[in-house]
Amino acid sequence: MSGASDEYSRWATTYAGHFLIEAERAGYTLPPSMKSGLVRSLRSSAASWKHTPNAGSARDPARQAVLDQSYRLYVLALAGSPDVGAMNRLRESAALADTDRWLLAASYKLAGLADVASALTRNASLRVSEYTASDYTFGGALRDRALLLQSLVTLGRLDKTADLVRAISAELSSEGWYSTQSVSFSLLAMAKCAGSGTPTAFG
Repeated sequence: MSGASDEYSRWATTYAGHFLIEAERAGYTLPPSMKSGLVRSLRSSAASWKHTPNAGSARDPARQAVLDQSYRLYVLALAGSPDVGAMNRLRESAALADTDRWLLAASYKLAGLADVASALTRNASLRVSEYTASDYTFGGALRDRALLLQSLVTLGRLDKTADLVRAISAELSSEGWYSTQSVSFSLLAMAKCAGSGTPTAFG
């Protein structure tokens, strides 16, 4: 299997696992062996991840790998199996972009480490970059906004959600084309925000 194919497979595994964990949290029952296998696979990938120096723009494979690891660690934490050691290693990386910081902070919050989460996002912005080409995370600005909104809801930072909600809503109601992943992330994040009962975003 080529390196590129392997990276696609890793992202898709996390994405599929996220769907399963969200289904479980919504009240559906997962076969125990399915969940344990998913967690085992994600933890193995998280443990084998290595920081690549000089990660740059969103198109840079090294940059994409950092987002890949950030998302993987979030799903593990959401599944109730946070890998704090891998989270700490990623936190020490100089390659963390703002989206990574928010996702990683949400992972720390889910792991019960709210102080670390707060420190990690103290100077992080909520800006996202446009993607000028596809990458193995199937990235897009709409997808990244949804990841940020999802992270804010997890962190309880509802005071910062209004601009993201308006931007996501405007894009979803436009006639533009968006990938299935971007739409699904957006609908999930908007539903979580609506479920939080925040008047800031929807009032």
